[in-house]
Amino acid sequence: MSVKVVGQRGPYQIDPGNGRLYFTGIDEDGVVTVSYTALSESGVTQNVLVPYQMKVGPIPESSEQQILIDNAVNEADVTAFLDPFSYFQASSRRPPLTWLFWSSTRSGVPDIYFQTISPQWPSIPISQ
Repeated sequence: MSVKVVGQRGPYQIDPGNGRLYFTGIDEDGVVTVSYTALSESGVTQNVLVPYQMKVGPIPESSEQQILIDNAVNEADVTAFLDPFSYFQASSRRPPLTWLFWSSTRSGVPDIYFQTISPQWPSIPISQ
């Protein structure tokens, strides 16, 4: 399979296992055209050129889900801070990632847990 991307400003990565393309932050909210060759719908081994135009944006890595805890013991307070390696993009008005750190003995031994979140807050009008 051959993939060609036109219109991007930065590098991109192809994930053939999940059928996704990953772009850097410089391409966010930009429009790119993706062309690739594949088999025809009839299953004949004939290459077909399929162009696809899309707007680059964030995708969730996983859906939100509950974390089940049988015996919550020695749960520490959550420490949250903005990602120091990302920046606020005034054009998209989207805040950077938020890192969360805490410690817990939920697995039987003390351990440190962390995750990043990127809440999908609505845009803030410039006039406010």
